[in-house]
Amino acid sequence: MKSSWIYALLVLAAVSLVGWPVKAAPSTQDATPLHVYDLAWNPDGMEIAVFASNGVFVYDRAFQLLRYQEMANGAYGGWSSDGTQLIVGSQVWDADTLNVRFDVDVTVYGGLRGGAQVYSSSGTEISIFDAADGRLIETVPLGYQVEYVRSNHAGTQIISGDGKIVSVFDLDRRTRTARYTLPVESMLGFTLNADDTRLVYSASKRVPQGTPGSTPSPLDPGMAFLTSIGILDMTIGEVLLESDPLPEAMFSFSWTGDGTRIAGLSQSGTVYIWNADTLELLTAFSAAEYPSMMGYSPYGGVMAVKMEQPEDDSRRPPTPQYLDDMVQPIAALPGGAVQLIVPAPSLDQLQAISANCDAPIVVEQPGADTQADQLANVIEQVRTLPEGAVPPGCAADLVAVAEALQGG
Repeated sequence: MKSSWIYALLVLAAVSLVGWPVKAAPSTQDATPLHVYDLAWNPDGMEIAVFASNGVFVYDRAFQLLRYQEMANGAYGGWSSDGTQLIVGSQVWDADTLNVRFDVDVTVYGGLRGGAQVYSSSGTEISIFDAADGRLIETVPLGYQVEYVRSNHAGTQIISGDGKIVSVFDLDRRTRTARYTLPVESMLGFTLNADDTRLVYSASKRVPQGTPGSTPSPLDPGMAFLTSIGILDMTIGEVLLESDPLPEAMFSFSWTGDGTRIAGLSQSGTVYIWNADTLELLTAFSAAEYPSMMGYSPYGGVMAVKMEQPEDDSRRPPTPQYLDDMVQPIAALPGGAVQLIVPAPSLDQLQAISANCDAPIVVEQPGADTQADQLANVIEQVRTLPEGAVPPGCAADLVAVAEALQGG
């Protein structure tokens, strides 16, 4: 859920965080996020952390404030895969108390996996920290340059990108085990899916001005850029799909947990959603002016998105055919700066979410006369499931998608 990595570096370079005691029962007035920098879902899909210029705020899915902690300056952040810790800039916080556990004093890029390790990169080496106390375990020379860095979800590999090269660094063997060359000139960012088998990337290449689908270069007369996205199979190192030219470049991505959809966020603040198996565009809608952020819930039914509207809407690309103005929030912060939405709901999506969390429900009932009957039946099935039958986040997503289809 990051905007341009360049912007992140500039912001994080200036961040100086100060930990403060958590405020008990804060009033609405003194617990309102200002200038939202980032959003992150708890791995169980029931809480959302909002990282703002005046603190970190944790909400439930109805945007009821659960806890918050003030801080002097804003930062980008994320949640550990076990839900116990938050990364806030260069610091690691306890997710329940929001107290600072330690500061590694570097920009954290790789992520925090299962409370075991924190990874960062200087561009030519990886630093590995103990996530229990912040102790530097090891600094590993890479032997090659990196620009974008991610850890896989298992915490066993560092995936990095530079130019058109994707490298896989094995943390146990301390060596690069794979090097893939993408059919692009320049990669703008990438994100792994939940099982680490596919990587979606954004790319651009220079072409003569007037090339169909290209955007004129503001700095180089006579030249233009073609931007696109692609999907790399991480098991065999082959590009599976490439999109048609896009009206603008994507700078961050979010996969649904079941791997069936990909959301991309552009610099203009437009969110695009594709079928991950075909790269068919399902919908797109205007979100916040750059820097923006968005992210699917762990089960992929609901999206959290910053929705502050730009002062100058002319910065958006002239592509009204992509925009879906009918996306309605199912919950929102006061003022609507952050919203939960259900973009492009479908019965197929309900089926995929149900299968992903082994929900014992039937989406398409043979005896149902209409889709409305089916949806009402799905909601009733979910709400009458025995406690513990499905994860609460999955149940909430199933109901949200079904209700969105009812409203459509």
